[in-house]
Amino acid sequence: MTQPLSNMIDQLLRTGLLTDSEVTQICDNSSVELRTLDADQLLQQLLASGRLTPFQADEIAAGRGSQLVMNKYILLSRLGQGGMGTVYKALHTRMQRVVALKTLKPEASSPAFIERFYREVRAAARLNHPHAVAAYDADECETGHFLVMEFVDGEDLSARIKRDGPLPVSETITAIRQAAEALAYAHRFGIVHRDIKPANLMRDANGAVKVADLGLARLSGDVPGGSSDGGIAQQAGLTQAGTSLGTVDYMPPEQALDAASVDARADIYSLGCTLYYLLAGQQVYGGETLIARLLAHREAPIPDLPASIAEASPKLNHLFHRMVAKRPEDRCESMEEVAETLRELKEPADAAPDMTCGELTVFVIEPSAFQAKVVCKYLLDSGVDDIHLFHSVSETLAAVGALRPEAIVTSQQLPDGTGIELLQRLRDDLRSSRMPVVLLSGDPLSQDQLACIGSFPAVALLPKPFGRAQLNAALQQTVSESRSQPARISGLSNLRVLIVDDSSVARRRIEKTLSEIGFTRFTHADDGRPAMELIAQRTFELIVSDYNMPEMNGAELVAWIRQSSSHSHVPVIMCTTEFDPMKLAAVYQLGVSAICNKSFETELVRNIVVRLFK
Repeated sequence: MTQPLSNMIDQLLRTGLLTDSEVTQICDNSSVELRTLDADQLLQQLLASGRLTPFQADEIAAGRGSQLVMNKYILLSRLGQGGMGTVYKALHTRMQRVVALKTLKPEASSPAFIERFYREVRAAARLNHPHAVAAYDADECETGHFLVMEFVDGEDLSARIKRDGPLPVSETITAIRQAAEALAYAHRFGIVHRDIKPANLMRDANGAVKVADLGLARLSGDVPGGSSDGGIAQQAGLTQAGTSLGTVDYMPPEQALDAASVDARADIYSLGCTLYYLLAGQQVYGGETLIARLLAHREAPIPDLPASIAEASPKLNHLFHRMVAKRPEDRCESMEEVAETLRELKEPADAAPDMTCGELTVFVIEPSAFQAKVVCKYLLDSGVDDIHLFHSVSETLAAVGALRPEAIVTSQQLPDGTGIELLQRLRDDLRSSRMPVVLLSGDPLSQDQLACIGSFPAVALLPKPFGRAQLNAALQQTVSESRSQPARISGLSNLRVLIVDDSSVARRRIEKTLSEIGFTRFTHADDGRPAMELIAQRTFELIVSDYNMPEMNGAELVAWIRQSSSHSHVPVIMCTTEFDPMKLAAVYQLGVSAICNKSFETELVRNIVVRLFK
């Protein structure tokens, strides 16, 4: 039954969807006389003018207009139903930012669950990674508690495979690598996802993959009615439908026995099963019943990647087998190792027929939406498919702290600075002296600006307008310059180096860089305490230590070296992902000789070594 016009107008005004003047204007512009205008006709006018979405119109017609407003958010559409509740597309009224808003089911209202909900949300909010769906806010309104997250304009990989079939090998490698980078970042904070699957990997309009529900995966299983067969928000991929056990087709054997005790290696297993699904279009193991599939994960032989995938190299197949090993101790040591191995895998030659940079992770910084689309299209046409778009200096620096780019294409004119200032920050604050950079400029630069650019290695100036071939050539030039290796430094081959890091991947990277400079004698320790024992027993001329380690961190180790060991004079290089100047100052006060980021770039380390030993 159609409701009275006055009731509908009252709903529109109370929700703030329209003001008095807007309602009057629409009625004045209506082809129907105001005295004969009914509620349905007003809704049609509002829909036709774009003032209401179809979802909002349906809710208003049903008399549920008050439920469209949740504090400072207005619901735009319903995205899906999940184990925790309903997911909506919403708009932050003041910031005009589109978000994904997840409401909690009424059943999830116990004080204990709500306390845990906010605790987990706070943990998730600490995560800031380009390949993780960000958690923005959590609050409560008349209709209950809700979580606000980044809205991903794209689809989950499960929907993509179901619609179009398996992904090419090159796309699969990129997607799994991006997810592995986000998970490695989360694991450093002690957060294990526990429900990695294609439906929780979102691919946005630019082709970048983002992991959904990082830090929140355990909550859904504690909601009454949450089940592994629950619905998935197909468009947003932001619902958590599995129980705390995860989803059976991607669940490691140990998680089925004791979900509470699993560690980061469970995510490695699930990501390996996801890799198989993206390439084959089907799960690793079949079975008509849930029990049959659980037993297959525990007992069935691990299959090879399908022989029909000609581009799947033996190295990729070997990585898959390590990721889905039955015993956690037989899997890759860390998600960082998975990401590193995927970076090393070569994509098919036809992915970039005229360019050697197709495997790069490229940051594009361009405030103009039109120009950004042009740059991204040129890069995609040249074979670069791992592109991340930013609009300002601050956005870029925040992202570089979490995700390591291999090249940057930036406009000179930015909202909060210039491209040249960004180069200076990259070199001074982030210590990335040889980052390949293409600087785009529509205006002539001054002599001082040109001189500043000339002082940087691996930088190319590209005047606007330009074509794909010109951008391609500039990118290749800067990458080639950045990869050129300086000569080895004499006199280092007999110096003994102690490398301290809980990640074997990081230790190998550090040793490789130091070997390129001229060191040849290395000893490894996986934490501060084993390092103390080695220092007490042997003599070292250089110590390279991670800052964050589980048992004894780098700060404690350096304090012991400087105050209580026979190595108080030995140079110590500290590796850290921290970029806050105040925190870095505190690290220097510990007595370290130099600070280097975790990428441990050859040119930067070479400069440090020259300063320490020459």
